[in-house]
Amino acid sequence: MRKNIFTLVAVLFLSTTLFAQWNFEGVFPADSSLKANTGNHGIVVTPDGNVWIAPYRPFIADSVLNPDSGFKMNCRPVYVFQPDGTPLDTIRSIVVGGVTRVLQWSNVGLSLDHNGDVIVASYNEVFKINYQTYEGIAWADLALIGFDGVSICAPGVVENGDVYVCSVFPAKPVLHLDSNFAYIDNALDAFNIDYGRDFAAQSCADSTWLFFPRYLGLYIYKKVGDFGTFDLVDSLIGPHPETIKFDPVDGNCWLSGGNNDSKPTGLLKHNVWYKFDLSTKTALDSIHWNFEVGGTPANEKPRGFALSDDGLTAWVGCFGSSTYPPVQKFTKPSGIEQDKNILPTGYNLSQNYPNPFNPSTQITFAIPEAGMVTLKVYNMLGQEVATLVNEQLNAGQFTSTFSAANLASGTYIYELRVNDVRLANKMLLLK
Repeated sequence: MRKNIFTLVAVLFLSTTLFAQWNFEGVFPADSSLKANTGNHGIVVTPDGNVWIAPYRPFIADSVLNPDSGFKMNCRPVYVFQPDGTPLDTIRSIVVGGVTRVLQWSNVGLSLDHNGDVIVASYNEVFKINYQTYEGIAWADLALIGFDGVSICAPGVVENGDVYVCSVFPAKPVLHLDSNFAYIDNALDAFNIDYGRDFAAQSCADSTWLFFPRYLGLYIYKKVGDFGTFDLVDSLIGPHPETIKFDPVDGNCWLSGGNNDSKPTGLLKHNVWYKFDLSTKTALDSIHWNFEVGGTPANEKPRGFALSDDGLTAWVGCFGSSTYPPVQKFTKPSGIEQDKNILPTGYNLSQNYPNPFNPSTQITFAIPEAGMVTLKVYNMLGQEVATLVNEQLNAGQFTSTFSAANLASGTYIYELRVNDVRLANKMLLLK
């Protein structure tokens, strides 16, 4: 998983460039079968491309037989779909260590661990489920270590698999657990800032970062080394975020822009997910919740966001009431974006960024006049491994994203052809 660690600035501005257009594909799944109860509280896309959805309460009343007790128990399932909305499974319980653990409490978030397995936050319990077999891996009752009677947020997972867990409510500790949910220590003895609904963690080199989106804003804590302490290093007041996720392609940060009851400040709008380059104070992209499919703005609070590995499909969710389908699907027409503010005077193919890269990088090119454009990638044997652009384009500057998730480390050549002009550069994939 690519990490994008940064110094957060205090104010964010909307980009002066035109955001790439996201197409509203409709509710997910298309038959609106998930329309019920209080809406969504978590979405993830696993490495095989399947979509996992965790409603706060079940979309229909549900129960499961617990073989350990012999009794049926009410449950709050997690639903698994193919990317097109075809149902794959409904997970009501898992077995860990020979004991059946039922998802009996309200689902409050989903996360992926370092292997792509799914972590379900169910009130104050955590479940880890193998994303391929749907079998249980780990379970813990966090009421035993500080969260008795308190709901948690979706856990954050760092590169070595360690898990960090915070509470929805202030004045509770932030727990540091190993990959099987065994307690290690308190990352913070008490996090005392406002209420929140989501959480994230990252690690890079010898530093670990914790990201707290709260109703007042986004708060960033950092620890250096194994024996350091987490300190508040920056904060952002304005977006009123209830969701945070990092883009799988470029590593930038997606934040939801509040809701009708807690509107963001400035130019930001509620019920919009914004992608921020936080180091330059720029909003790069946005996805707008569609209010035309039922419900009312007062009852639609953005709590759920996930992207496909190529960054071209998004699933977003809202929490609130039973009057609307709580998950919507959006797609981008392609992986190419145009900067409308630049009018090139010559042909140019920029060095890809970042370089070296893993697994994705961005390639920017400029053409001074319209033409049929191809942008292709080749290995050092001259074999074509990807076609990024193959279409008629008007004059302008464009950026295409190249994902090398299925390629081996090494040097690759990318080539632009347009109007009898040929330009090429090299790039280095390091895994």
